[in-house]
Amino acid sequence: MVLPQRIKEFKSPSTHVYKFKLLNQERVLEHNNEKCVGCGLCIHACPITGKVISWGTTHEEYIVIDLVKCVHCGVCAYFCPSGALKLFINGEERIELKENVEQLERHSLPDLEPVMLGRTTTGAPILKYLQGTLKIPDKLEPSESMNAMKACPTGALSQAGNRIVLDENKCFYCDACSHAAGGKIVPIRTRLLIDFKDGVSPIVTRIIERMMDEQAASRILKGASGYKAREKTKLLIDHLGE
Repeated sequence: MVLPQRIKEFKSPSTHVYKFKLLNQERVLEHNNEKCVGCGLCIHACPITGKVISWGTTHEEYIVIDLVKCVHCGVCAYFCPSGALKLFINGEERIELKENVEQLERHSLPDLEPVMLGRTTTGAPILKYLQGTLKIPDKLEPSESMNAMKACPTGALSQAGNRIVLDENKCFYCDACSHAAGGKIVPIRTRLLIDFKDGVSPIVTRIIERMMDEQAASRILKGASGYKAREKTKLLIDHLGE
């Protein structure tokens, strides 16, 4: 057996397993297609250059992971809103970038401050950690409208006459409706619901730049820097005279 090894397997009932075997470590990234809502946010969350995660071509495999490019860091699992992705290191579910380890950059992944939504079909929880809006054309083909509403995991889209109406309280600004409508519906993400108290690591900066457009990303990163500066100033003031 030659190491490292990269293996893709199918695990009943509907889980695809991506294994990365090293001499003294085995990393397993599992994708449960039943839990997956086809939102596509993992595609944006992946910090690795190149198309590591892409859309699948069937409902039996919503996403496909390129084993050659994937480094099994677990960022996609951390940002998965439905819990469909999980990373196991030597059999233990872990994401090292969330741990405080000396060898790794501290606070590489922030604490999410999500809103809890429910999946329309099963009621299973879905994390909403993005805010924004949808750019919906006034005219869509009937099939495109139907596909978009059917694809929405939380029932945020409904028909009103000849138009699609968005319920912003239910939308978590994923790519499900956009993908189903052939890209004619465009999610515009303006805010990431995370705790910036520890600043913004390079990994999170890259994720923000991938999830948002250039203007929104710049505003978020500038705001995070300002938040950090204000916290430092407040800390100094609080300790004056001690």
